Amino acid sequence: MFGNSALYEIIHGNVAFAEEAMAHPERGFYNLLAQYPAFTFSASVATITGLLFYVTSADSGALVLGNFTSKLKDINSDAPNWLRIFWSVAIGLLTIGMLMTNGISALQNTTVIMGLPFSFVIFFVMAGLYKSLKVEDYRRESASRDTAPRPARRAGSVELEEASVAVDELSGNPLYAPDDGDGVLPGNGGGGAGA
Repeated sequence: MFGNSALYEIIHGNVAFAEEAMAHPERGFYNLLAQYPAFTFSASVATITGLLFYVTSADSGALVLGNFTSKLKDINSDAPNWLRIFWSVAIGLLTIGMLMTNGISALQNTTVIMGLPFSFVIFFVMAGLYKSLKVEDYRRESASRDTAPRPARRAGSVELEEASVAVDELSGNPLYAPDDGDGVLPGNGGGGAGA
């Protein structure tokens, strides 16, 4: 939206805006807002929104850096507040220092320099995610095979009783035999303990 608005201003002959944006890119956004009514209000909203984005990102970064640089008591705990404040101040001072030394180009150069090593980190994150999804897929397939419906055993089914007897005989310890009507359980030898 803002890019199209800036191009519209340049195409329609606003040379002063184009020259100012080329000379001072960091002022280009506010110069664009100055082309429209209620500049003070829109610039204030844009500044507050930008600060909120920066503070949110800096707070998240300070939390992560604090967790990396402290020994946590358990997995659900976070770094102490003083350590988060330290990292927040360090991030803020680093940003202010870079802006004061070389303006926005210092931040842009730092972003480009740090982008290449971080691309390798992103590659390893993608590989780890792929591996985790494959493991999850194997687990899901295994669970679906383990919970497949089994045929219900019907009481008095001759085929199932014969199969159970055959399995028990192969194991050498018959635990189940079809009821032959004598009331004696297999392995009891007539019902007596010593018989």
